[in-house]
Amino acid sequence: MTCPARPQCANSVTRPRALALLPTRELHEIQMRNRLDQQTEEWQRRYAIRAGIETTLSQNVRTCGLRRTHYRGLARTHVQLVLTAMACNLTRVAD
Repeated sequence: MTCPARPQCANSVTRPRALALLPTRELHEIQMRNRLDQQTEEWQRRYAIRAGIETTLSQNVRTCGLRRTHYRGLARTHVQLVLTAMACNLTRVAD
């Protein structure tokens, strides 16, 4: 049986709306408390530090290929890691 209000749903042709509920009331209360905490200045200040670190890592992954190694063996991989770190630092200084 189809929903009579389906034409009113967003993207109703491909995917109807779905309602997601947490399995317990305690989890819901924890989630709501966390969402309220995210509105505080102290939480946003701490998150800004994390966001800066995440941005730096993302930039290094995109520009320097940080997730891939071209060598086998711990010694060669270490040398590549050190050289990649140097390249990333030079890129950041140049910017």
